[in-house]
Amino acid sequence: MSFESPNELPYPSPQEVELSTKLVEVIAEEIKQQGGKIPFSRYMELALYAPSLGYYVNGRLKLGEGGDFITAPELTPLFTQCLGNQVIEVFDKIDTRASVLEFGGGSGALALEMLSYLEKQGNLPDRYYILDVSPYLKASQRVLLSEKIPHLMEKVQWVSDIPEEFVGVIIANEVLDAMPVNQVCFHADGKHTEIFVTEEQGRFVKQEHPISSPMLGEAVNRIYDSYGDRMPDTYIGEINLFIKGWMQLLFERMKKGIVILIDYGYPRSEWYIPDRHEGTLSCYYRHRHHTNPLILPGLQDITAHVDFTDVAEKADETGFNISGFASQAAFLTSCGLEALLQHLDTSDTINFLAITSPIKKLILPHEMGELFKVMILNKEFNEELRGFSLLEQSGRL
Repeated sequence: MSFESPNELPYPSPQEVELSTKLVEVIAEEIKQQGGKIPFSRYMELALYAPSLGYYVNGRLKLGEGGDFITAPELTPLFTQCLGNQVIEVFDKIDTRASVLEFGGGSGALALEMLSYLEKQGNLPDRYYILDVSPYLKASQRVLLSEKIPHLMEKVQWVSDIPEEFVGVIIANEVLDAMPVNQVCFHADGKHTEIFVTEEQGRFVKQEHPISSPMLGEAVNRIYDSYGDRMPDTYIGEINLFIKGWMQLLFERMKKGIVILIDYGYPRSEWYIPDRHEGTLSCYYRHRHHTNPLILPGLQDITAHVDFTDVAEKADETGFNISGFASQAAFLTSCGLEALLQHLDTSDTINFLAITSPIKKLILPHEMGELFKVMILNKEFNEELRGFSLLEQSGRL
């Protein structure tokens, strides 16, 4: 096996080529040990999370202009301040000390702004937990927070697991889309198949084989029974089998509070339509988007859009209640975005535009405003939330 990069993408540095080549060898060896093929979900898991080599755990720069993509907390602090307003409402209604748990701390921008904003509002959490799989990101988060808010470091705790008896708010911003997915191919004759990864002539390639697990087979049949009549003869889709276990653990560890899920995706009725017959899998490398996950392992992000109907079903199965579901634009507006904008100094036009321009990306329909959704789950906290005061669309699920 050798390193492969397409001509239309920037060529990696020698260090990146070395890293990716090592991961290629790891994946190729597992394919060999598994009889010549592995499910796509396993390939994706290795590409993203293989120890020290996978995309999310190696030391490459991923976020910001010099990385591969930018998330909402890096775009503008106003995103986190809106989230902070929702956190404050929950804290005010919980009759005991409450904490925040952030999944995937990224650059640390969300933690920094959240703690700073909550301090200004007089609503600091008991603890601010960060659960991140990357040792490199955890180190950079620690440096950032230590430099910017040293007096609040006693509140911050990095953890490798969800704390027991957690009370408060769990934030998972662009977490679900980073979970490995099974790729399946729906066929009009009902003989649905699963996509596997194998190696041919020194390259990774996809192959269709019979579905490998009863759980996946049940999910495929359930989807096809409901939406097969709108699919073309061959339809590729992604199914996330990790959500159920993840959500079960959240429910078991949470005593009282809410889970804020922010991600791009659709209700199932808007997912399985002819326009998406090639699936939603996306790859990001140095801010270039493409759809080939079999190249640049360890160097590119691989994601799939979220089936929010599936999330709602799994939440119900595990015991969570759904507090609400809405577009990101509606949620941020409900959480006081316009009021936050009114507090900005408009006298410095250049600075004002620099601060407000990213807001358009967050809320405009053709940007993140409609594609990104917010779903909030609750346990022992069935209160109305301000984030859905303007729009609540769980009926679409």
